[in-house]
Amino acid sequence: VLPSAYEAKELRIQVSLPDTDYKNGWSIWVYPAQLPGSGSVGGTVCNSIRDAVVVSQSLEETRQLLREGNTVLFNPDTSLLRGPDGRYTPVFWSPVHFPHQPGTMGLMPDTNHPAFEFFPTDHFTNWQWWDLVRRSRVMVLDSVYQHCLPVLPVVDNFFRNRRLATIVEAGYGKGRLLMVTMDISKDLATRPEARQLRYSLIRYMESDRFAPVHQFTDEDFRFLFGE
Repeated sequence: VLPSAYEAKELRIQVSLPDTDYKNGWSIWVYPAQLPGSGSVGGTVCNSIRDAVVVSQSLEETRQLLREGNTVLFNPDTSLLRGPDGRYTPVFWSPVHFPHQPGTMGLMPDTNHPAFEFFPTDHFTNWQWWDLVRRSRVMVLDSVYQHCLPVLPVVDNFFRNRRLATIVEAGYGKGRLLMVTMDISKDLATRPEARQLRYSLIRYMESDRFAPVHQFTDEDFRFLFGE
C-alpha cells in the first residue's frame, strides 16, 4: 500500500544496463490506503459503500435477504462448500499419476468485465491473485451452470474438464446474488488485494450493469453446499 496511491494500479519496475541489451522487469500492484465508505487500512471495513448491497457469510441469511428482494454479496465459509481447494500453481505433471492434488490450472479473468473495473488484472492468474486463490475453494458448476453466469472462471485440468468458478452471479427469488468463494471478509486491514476486490465487486453490484439473467434454485444451493 502506498499512502499517495488514489486508485489501484499495476506498475512496472524495469532495470537495464547502459549500452547493453540486458534488462529485466517486474510488475507490482499498489492499492489505495483508503476506499470510499471503508475507512483507513487500519480501521473497520464497512459491509458496503452504501446500503444498496448487503454482504453476508450465512447461507440461510442470504436466501432470506434474496427472497425479500435485496442485492447480496455472498461470501460463504468455504469449508461448507463442495469443490476443490484453491491453488495458485497449476497441476503438477499429471493428475492421472497424482490424483489427490486440487488439479486446477489457474484463473481466466475477463479484463473487460465491469466487476474488475477497480481491480486491475490480466486475463490470466498473476501475483495479485495469490493470497485470494490460496484462501478460496472452487465451485463445481456442472449441475448448476445453466442457472448462473461465471464472473471469474477457473480452468480445470484435462483429466476432469469440469465447469469451475470462484465468482458467479444469478438471481434468486426477488433478489440479485453475487457469490464469491474467495475470502474477501477476513483480515482486510492486512490484505489489500482482498479489500480492493471486495470494493470493486460492490461497486459493480451497485451499478446498473449488475443485472443477472439466470435464476438460481434451492436445488443449486443444495448441490454447491452438499445439503
